[in-house]
Amino acid sequence: CLQPEFLTLNKKIYNSEFRILNSEFFFELVIVKKLFAKFLILFVIFSFCSCGGKKYATDECGCFFDFDDAKYLAKKKGTDFLVVITNDGDDELSSYFIKSVLKSPDFKSSVLKKYNVIHFDFSQKTYAKTQVGEGATEEMLKQAELIQRTASKGFLISRKLNCQSAPSIYRFSKNGFFVSEVVIEKDDYSVLNFVKQVEASDKKSLELEEQYKATKEGSVVERMKKIDSLFTSFNLVEKSFADVLIKDAISIDKTNESGLVVKYLMQDVDNITTDLCNEKKFSEAAELYYKLAQNELVDTDTKINCYFYAAYILAMTNDMEQIPQILKYLEAGKALNPESDAAIEFDDMYNYFKELSESAE
Repeated sequence: CLQPEFLTLNKKIYNSEFRILNSEFFFELVIVKKLFAKFLILFVIFSFCSCGGKKYATDECGCFFDFDDAKYLAKKKGTDFLVVITNDGDDELSSYFIKSVLKSPDFKSSVLKKYNVIHFDFSQKTYAKTQVGEGATEEMLKQAELIQRTASKGFLISRKLNCQSAPSIYRFSKNGFFVSEVVIEKDDYSVLNFVKQVEASDKKSLELEEQYKATKEGSVVERMKKIDSLFTSFNLVEKSFADVLIKDAISIDKTNESGLVVKYLMQDVDNITTDLCNEKKFSEAAELYYKLAQNELVDTDTKINCYFYAAYILAMTNDMEQIPQILKYLEAGKALNPESDAAIEFDDMYNYFKELSESAE
């Protein structure tokens, strides 16, 4: 194992909000973890909705399966969207919710006309519909590939939402900002109450969009201050879905006139590498931190953090072949400021991996 206990380092290096380094990060969601391996071969019978000539996959309830599809169309239409997570058949409440709300004739007329809805059902019942036997057609195989992709994305979305039970409902604004969890008491599963509880967060959704609209006005520095004020007010879940704000900050202040853009360059890489690590693309994730450390706008302390994160990610692979690259990152990080407190931590890590490498020879 490449992970020594001392890798839980002090906060001068270790960012407590950096979710990739959480050892519980990978698919620990109780309602879905046992199904992940099975979803790698998923296939489901889809219906399709069409917009501008392109078809988007939806389930039997009329809900989108792909988060990005629903998000894109919501922004295009100027409407909010919802994420619904269930465990049909394996959980009585989920089954009752699906029957009483999602499959109600009133759901399409009262909900789908106003909101895009993404439905992630992580259940054995869904899996049972997805078996592809010998002689499967090319179309069936294509759909299986599509589900493999979207199911993996669904796991990540669920994890980012910190979903702990099913059914769970979450609301997002038209620009993709997380608005709130929608809580519905189990003794009142109905379309009428579903709409009522969703609409309870109308004010917050409108306020978020108004705050975002305000970031479009003013000088570079003024806009960046508005972005930073809004972003700083977010909790971890809200920051995980603030992509549009992060991308705006990076595009607005290309020379770091505000002194704030490095924070968003780092946050952007954090978010991307979170996804990559969920896909077990550790080398690609580490490389992004390495590239950020080469950016001339980035300050020395942030560069040191980048090299540490890159080394740590590769350490999580438990792959002896990654040790030379880990050592390279640690050497580069220490060289930036050999007298810093961080350099001592780098020395500890470097010595550990160096000894490990030599003992394996």
